[in-house]
Amino acid sequence: MSILDTLPPVIKNQVMEDDVKSVNGEIDKPFIIIHSRPLEHNEKELLRSYGVLIEWSSAYRNIPLSKHKFSYMTCDINDKDVRMLLMTNPMDAYHLVVLCRKWEAEDDFIDDVKSENVLRNLPPQQAFKNDFDKLLLSAKIRAPSCTKALLRLFLSLFSGYSPKH
Repeated sequence: MSILDTLPPVIKNQVMEDDVKSVNGEIDKPFIIIHSRPLEHNEKELLRSYGVLIEWSSAYRNIPLSKHKFSYMTCDINDKDVRMLLMTNPMDAYHLVVLCRKWEAEDDFIDDVKSENVLRNLPPQQAFKNDFDKLLLSAKIRAPSCTKALLRLFLSLFSGYSPKH
């Protein structure tokens, strides 16, 4: 018999499922990710890790969008058939997110598709699908910029001071 055998048993705390559950509610609609730049392999694998990914192809043009079962569908806006797909199908059943380059953020197609969010990159991997989906829909919070603040101050001085509300 060793001294370790005489020690009292350690109280074992059980990890409850609620302790490690996503704090974001369930997002019930699938996502259509409209991209203007080619998606990288790791971006596709990230989406696949959370559910069924369909990379839309012109071969699907005669199949109604509602017949596809997916969590994420990627659509290249440069393809005319994709633009027709977005124009001819009701989009109420989907979350629309645009993935584009920085300089394309002000392009007309973003307003035309009525996207819920515009991203330059996909969010980083999350522990839960719901958290990842919430980040897809959340607008980015930008870091403070001293340069922008000073530039805006000078512009407001030149154009007449108008305080923000």
